Amino acid sequence: MTNHIKRLSLEFWMKFDGSKYFNPADSRSVEVKRDLIGKNGWYYDRQTKECWFEVNGIGYTNEKLGGQFLYELSIHDTNPLTSEQAKQIRVLLNTLPKKQSDAIKNLREILYKDSQVKYLRNISRDTAKMMLRFRKRKANALI
Repeated sequence: MTNHIKRLSLEFWMKFDGSKYFNPADSRSVEVKRDLIGKNGWYYDRQTKECWFEVNGIGYTNEKLGGQFLYELSIHDTNPLTSEQAKQIRVLLNTLPKKQSDAIKNLREILYKDSQVKYLRNISRDTAKMMLRFRKRKANALI
């Protein structure tokens, strides 16, 4: 795999298992006719701006995947603010004059993105914990 192709893990709705989440026959999903990587994953080619995901050797795409991929990548690349940093940004927001609306807008965007990063990471962590509890219960039920 060359370095101009970025890869993320598949989202839950991309895993084709006969579930209601992903249906390859759906008109929004089109089978990709190209050389594939050959490994399950969500891919973005930075040179061609093409985005697709592969499941069991078949690639799928639609027009919204690229934007979703770039958003997810930005979330993964962002470190959350510490509580002290967030507090200092809020103080700055309250003290800046209205004339500096661009600075205010940028600071609000930083706080919003931080809240999104923390929210999505909490969801991932809580989901992993839930799956672990589920597997333990299932294993205990089989004993």
